[in-house]
Amino acid sequence: MSSSCMAYVYVIMLLFHVSNYIYNVEQMDRASILGDAIAYLKDLSEKINTLELELNPTRTTAPTTAAGPSNIGGQVSPHPIRIEVRRSEGGVVVIHMSSGWRPGLLHSITKTINDLGLELQQAVVSSFDGFILDVYRAQQSREVNEDQIKAKLLETVGNHGVV
Repeated sequence: MSSSCMAYVYVIMLLFHVSNYIYNVEQMDRASILGDAIAYLKDLSEKINTLELELNPTRTTAPTTAAGPSNIGGQVSPHPIRIEVRRSEGGVVVIHMSSGWRPGLLHSITKTINDLGLELQQAVVSSFDGFILDVYRAQQSREVNEDQIKAKLLETVGNHGVV
């Protein structure tokens, strides 16, 4: 069996295992299983929030971190905005940022990064609990210092969602 065929079989096997843990799986295609998994996780999250509110009725929102909440789009997010920008060897820009998640945030950030003249070459994004972006490699097409990049990203995240 070729490696691509083995990889396909492995993915199908994983999806089948995921479907065993999710109730109400209606179809066995990848998109349906992932959609059902997302709905199931949202349902679990709502149940957890309900139980937490029952255990601690004085708390009305999610707990904030030690650094305090961030204000994104006029709404308080329990995730503080953190942005680190540094330059590694060869002029490669490395960015680590985290904040609360909002729809369209990734698009706004990538647009800002492109506007700054940075070309993303390797990055990892997570929106599981808040929003995290790790850019491991970005090349510059024009000279911009780390403080300018950080300020522009902070402005983008802070103003995201404001009409």
